[in-house]
Amino acid sequence: MEWITNAALFLVISLQAGAPPEPGEVLSLPPDLVKLADEKIAARAQSPERRLDLLIDFIADSNGLNFSYRSDPTHTVGETFDQSEGNCLSYTLMFMSLARQLDLNVYPREVRVPPAWQDRGQTVFEVGHVNVGVETPSRHTTVDFDPDLLRSQRLAASWRGQRISENRALAHFYNNRAAELLADNAPWVARAWLDQALELEPDFLPALNTYGVVERRLGNPDLALERFRQALNAEGDITNTLINLVSLSRSQGDAQAADRYRQQLESLRPDDPWFQWALGQHEENAGRLIDAARYYRRAVGLSRSEPRFHAGLARVLFELGDTANAFQALALALQSSPPSARDQYQAKLEQLKKVSSDWPE
Repeated sequence: MEWITNAALFLVISLQAGAPPEPGEVLSLPPDLVKLADEKIAARAQSPERRLDLLIDFIADSNGLNFSYRSDPTHTVGETFDQSEGNCLSYTLMFMSLARQLDLNVYPREVRVPPAWQDRGQTVFEVGHVNVGVETPSRHTTVDFDPDLLRSQRLAASWRGQRISENRALAHFYNNRAAELLADNAPWVARAWLDQALELEPDFLPALNTYGVVERRLGNPDLALERFRQALNAEGDITNTLINLVSLSRSQGDAQAADRYRQQLESLRPDDPWFQWALGQHEENAGRLIDAARYYRRAVGLSRSEPRFHAGLARVLFELGDTANAFQALALALQSSPPSARDQYQAKLEQLKKVSSDWPE
């Protein structure tokens, strides 16, 4: 299982295996959208501040684009207009293009978010986030799009993000689309999209990491190793790359390199229980149950109030034949779970009781 980073979370879908569009095509406003923006915003507002307010309303309002969130594939501006939905990166690209049409000064921002991953079968995607900074003569603000209003307000805080170039924002677009193709089992097509991302940002760590995953999936371990090593030398969070290097080294029989990368990986976030839990899931999915139990125990030791940490530990302990401790871990999962999940954990306890020959009294 390989790990990659995306500026927005998406679901696996079928994609046309065409060549990537040029950067100008990605940001191009359809004529119908230009006309709407002129009629509903430019013609009604002279000041930049008023145009900004109208633009925000226009995108969200039912009388405008009625834009809604969907975590499906990252769209070009034209695709976003056609669909009236998209993820945070799709929103950011469309907002930027519309804002510039209205003579507003805008720029993309990468936002720091708590580590979170989604398992999509062969690949684990880390969830990232982007939004838009806006400067007018009297305002300096951030426009964020997230379906959770309170979360969106938090993500708009200035200290949570940093300004990035348009090239880097577009590199996120091409990397996302490449990852979508990878998830749709078309890694050979993903290469062209990654080439475009790296043409814009040669040291773009997410794309280098995704490229390594693509080459490994295509049966080219030496090329994969080269890409992963390039990613290690790039600026940014190398967590996913180290996870991929541990897995690749193990598959190639290089236990010494795997151990070296694992030690480097473990030193990155020693006090993050969610990270330890994610590593536990990774090891469990790979069938390395003893290692998985070690990571789950670390997660539990750092945070005893999260039922998923206890449940993960229970799962691998049961597979390892340690039924008594598996029961104890599952009981703690039940104890710490919200009311909505208690029936689920209670059912698991009852199931464990039925199959166990070592049921604790």
